[in-house]
Amino acid sequence: MNRRNFILFNSLWSIIPSLALAKPTLSASRAAFGPVSDAHRNIAQEIASLFSDLDAARAIGREYLRNYPSAGDPDALIADLELVDKHGSGEILRDRVKKRRYAEFLSGRTIVVNNWILPRTEADLCALTVLLPEDA
Repeated sequence: MNRRNFILFNSLWSIIPSLALAKPTLSASRAAFGPVSDAHRNIAQEIASLFSDLDAARAIGREYLRNYPSAGDPDALIADLELVDKHGSGEILRDRVKKRRYAEFLSGRTIVVNNWILPRTEADLCALTVLLPEDA
């Protein structure tokens, strides 16, 4: 085994334990907020419709929550994103998110997740794909 392979092998083994711990922590945080309401299920469905690859959004959301645990309150995220709108439709939500993303890039309200620069709204939506029910 050469030096490069030895370093790669050891670095992979140092990452695996942290990956194994990430999912239970998030499941525990989801359970900490009590039973899931119908409103949360509806919001989860609307958010899921925004992403073409929901698994990728959940991966980003898990990493975001791992690095920024203070973003783990779904009700606070929902309020900040103004997702509770009884008169809205999927298209209205999509348009609102698009405008917020653009404004956040212009104002610098961004966050780095896995070396990707994301507008805060997009990172929060990814976090909600993890925090809200998966069976939506």
